[in-house]
Amino acid sequence: MAPRAKRGKVRGHGDGALYYSEALSRWVGVATVPDPTAREGRRRVKVTGREKSEAKDKLDDALRKIKEGVPVGSALETVADVLRYWLERGLDRKKIKSQNTVDSLTWAVEKQLIPAIGAYRIRELECEHVEDMLTKMAGNGMSTSSLTHALTVAQVQAVLHAAKDDRLCALWMLGLVLGMRPGELTGLRWQDVDLDTGVISVRQSLKHRNGKLWEGDTKTRQSRRRFKIFPVAVTALKLHQARQAAERLKAGNTWIENGLVFTTEVGSPIDPANLRRAFRALVKAAGVPDKQPTEDCPKPGQWHPHEMRHSAGSYMDAMGVPPKRVASILGHEGTRTTETIYIHRQEVIDMTGDEFEAYGNQFGNQAADGAIGS
Repeated sequence: MAPRAKRGKVRGHGDGALYYSEALSRWVGVATVPDPTAREGRRRVKVTGREKSEAKDKLDDALRKIKEGVPVGSALETVADVLRYWLERGLDRKKIKSQNTVDSLTWAVEKQLIPAIGAYRIRELECEHVEDMLTKMAGNGMSTSSLTHALTVAQVQAVLHAAKDDRLCALWMLGLVLGMRPGELTGLRWQDVDLDTGVISVRQSLKHRNGKLWEGDTKTRQSRRRFKIFPVAVTALKLHQARQAAERLKAGNTWIENGLVFTTEVGSPIDPANLRRAFRALVKAAGVPDKQPTEDCPKPGQWHPHEMRHSAGSYMDAMGVPPKRVASILGHEGTRTTETIYIHRQEVIDMTGDEFEAYGNQFGNQAADGAIGS
């Protein structure tokens, strides 16, 4: 029989304690660690081993993982438990300011991730399980590009060509070429556009919830960015400004002045539902086929304006734009999100520079006549 040890013998501050349990006939290691999910804000970690050294090694390993931020979890804790905890407490609400983003993440967790891998216990989850999930999605018709909902290079060119005579031609260009979010486009103000220098400052976004529209902050702090755009984009904005002036004159007293770059024909903000309909009509006119139906996507054929952003990121990557520059244009904190999903700030990102030359030439970077998608 193993020698007795005093119950709760402390090894050192923060290192827990080891003792021999006659009831279990095993050595036990215990420690109390911070846990925001527990009632008192802390929880107890307990391990056992046949030998004292085994229990000590297990306890040291558990404490090391906790210090490194690796979830230890109980033997019964599942992926679904962790995902729902992340939704409830793990989201950084200081960075994620859009309720629509929270709703989208909740949908992805509840409708995609949990049904696929939620039943696995955390200790049992392997890379192969995640790979199997992605393989199944691909088998249901979601290829690498469709998983990120991106138009191909040829499809982007076709949509831009179809948009040449559209009253929102400049909006489609900024979305498909610069990767601006729909809310950033519809919330863009003329005061944030310098047509002389070709610099656009993204400082706000048009929000929509429960049938109401309002101008609010950007999605994240990193979404606030400034970039010098291609000459062809400047030309498109100048043409749009002239078109808007004509619409203002025609509307007369019914014009609603709000300083926005992209509005309805009477000056009011563009409702997201109307923008979706316009984009889908444009994609159809460009001859782009519907997305393939899948079990998880009830309406897979319906393209969404958000996919302009994914498409721009993929297009930049295809043209050799460095990931860090793509991240800057899209307004990401770093390259991890860009490389995973799509392939800082207040500095002016010069898209007319050498790093963007091949990409810019795809849209007539040196053109002065506003020709796009040719």
